[in-house]
Amino acid sequence: REDLRHLLAHHPEIEVKWEAAKIVEAQSLLATHCPDVVFLDIELRGGFGFELIACLDQQKTRVVFVTGHDAYVQQAFAHGALDCLSKPVAAGKLARCLKKLQQALST
Repeated sequence: REDLRHLLAHHPEIEVKWEAAKIVEAQSLLATHCPDVVFLDIELRGGFGFELIACLDQQKTRVVFVTGHDAYVQQAFAHGALDCLSKPVAAGKLARCLKKLQQALST
């Protein structure tokens, strides 16, 4: 989370409002907030990020999965991900992802 937060700090159009380390924390945040985008790690303490998809209104919230395991990439897109970033996240790949996100949010 710290590395991604640091990379996102270079993009002033992105405001990081909430973070969660555990799946129960993320569920609580998503129950009370409807973010434009969620950068969601696939493996969280206490479960998998895929479990959180049911907590989202995917018409309003775009999901970018972040993973250190390439085996999950296909599954991420099957769950409606806008994009999937591999760890460690490269600045260039994040920039391309954010362009894709801007396009998705403007339509």
